[in-house]
Amino acid sequence: MGRGSLRSQFLVPLIGTLVLVCALIASISWVYADTSARKNIRMRLQNIGELCRAAPFPLTESVLKQIRGFSGIDLLIYDRAKKEWVGSTDRALVNVRSALALVDRIKTSGSGDDDTRKDMLFTVPVEGHAYDALALPMGAVSSRSEGRDTILVALIDASERQRAVQQAFWLPALTGICATIALAFLSASIASRMVSRLDRLERQVNRISMGSYETAAIDGPHDAIFNLAVSVNKMSQQLERARDEVVRSERTRLITMIASGMAHQLRNSLGGAILLLQTFQRSHPHSAEKRAGDLDEIQMALNQMRLAEESIRRLMTMSQQGMVVKDRPMSISEVHDQLRSYLEALAEHHRVELSFHCGPHNASYTIRSGESVVGALLNLIMNAIEAAGAGGTVTCTCGIETTGSVAQDSPLARICWEIRDSGPGPAPEIAATILEPFVTSKPEGVGLGLPTSARIAENLGGSLTWVREPNATVFRFCIEEKPA
Repeated sequence: MGRGSLRSQFLVPLIGTLVLVCALIASISWVYADTSARKNIRMRLQNIGELCRAAPFPLTESVLKQIRGFSGIDLLIYDRAKKEWVGSTDRALVNVRSALALVDRIKTSGSGDDDTRKDMLFTVPVEGHAYDALALPMGAVSSRSEGRDTILVALIDASERQRAVQQAFWLPALTGICATIALAFLSASIASRMVSRLDRLERQVNRISMGSYETAAIDGPHDAIFNLAVSVNKMSQQLERARDEVVRSERTRLITMIASGMAHQLRNSLGGAILLLQTFQRSHPHSAEKRAGDLDEIQMALNQMRLAEESIRRLMTMSQQGMVVKDRPMSISEVHDQLRSYLEALAEHHRVELSFHCGPHNASYTIRSGESVVGALLNLIMNAIEAAGAGGTVTCTCGIETTGSVAQDSPLARICWEIRDSGPGPAPEIAATILEPFVTSKPEGVGLGLPTSARIAENLGGSLTWVREPNATVFRFCIEEKPA
């Protein structure tokens, strides 16, 4: 659809209708004005005729001229018996051509009764001018016309009727024309504004079709176009969310492919390396005694390999189509001990003070998905150690609270760990999306650690949240379990 077609579709029928209505009004006004003018002229001529018929004196030419003086109407008297004109206000009106025309009209008006003859107003040309005329029978009255059977013909210049018609016609005609022009301009202005707003909507829809989902400013009155613009903006926002969801789905699918393709191979390789180191430890049980007080490098290597194995397990939890990970129950103290064995060397390497806290009555609490919790907390504490940096501190505190009514048979226990580090916190540009896949500020990072921990928390009925405090960053990892 072209730019001007909508305006044409809107304006052409409207203006065409206005023109037709204006023409109809003008035609009706012309007919009504002409009818009214003829009626007024006929009444004037009839009144003069009645005056002449009621006159008690003969209608001589001098009398007729006096009547014309105050009425402006020419009068002629025609004798039917002699078939000649016996009186007139102006002899020029009864020349040969005019007399014949008047006689023909008089003969026509002489048929029928008197009432019909009174209504017969006719127009005749006299000396190049048009006159409206009315023929009235005078009767054989001796005091009027010397006893002759005569007809009185009253004439008035037709231009008077035409002026009356024009005066009565032009007012409604001009009113209709002015109204048509005003409505045309008003309609064009309204159509222009509406089409401009629709053009902006068209451009916005085109941008959306090209993949740009920016919302546009909405102006104008609260009409159907305004509601359409609001709907387009909502559609744009929904499409943007759908695009982000598709992107996240594609990222998840990529993670699934990576996890499914690499998990078995990496785990088998690590399993072989761990088996070799354990065999070496059994073959050389006293090798570590040669360096008393030093850490057992072989045990540290085993811990790091187990740490890599846990990373593979966390990666596998991001894929619902990957291999099934079998969890084993662990107490909270066992969880902390395993985390400490994995992370002590890393904390020492980064010169970070690492501590775990748990109330005595909570330490023995058993968690069914112990290994999954270890994997999630392992990632969170490793990030905290890297964020704290040299001289920093990282604390992991566990707490348990019971949810639900005491009267319930098996109320849920909500177990939460708070990992607090003294680092500067996440970068502002990624703070809002830090829990989404592939979002990271580390040059060597992939951005899968936090999303993996968040998914583990969700799978266990909990959540992963974080908050920035004045001097610390706190991640809160929670799960829900029924007490054993």
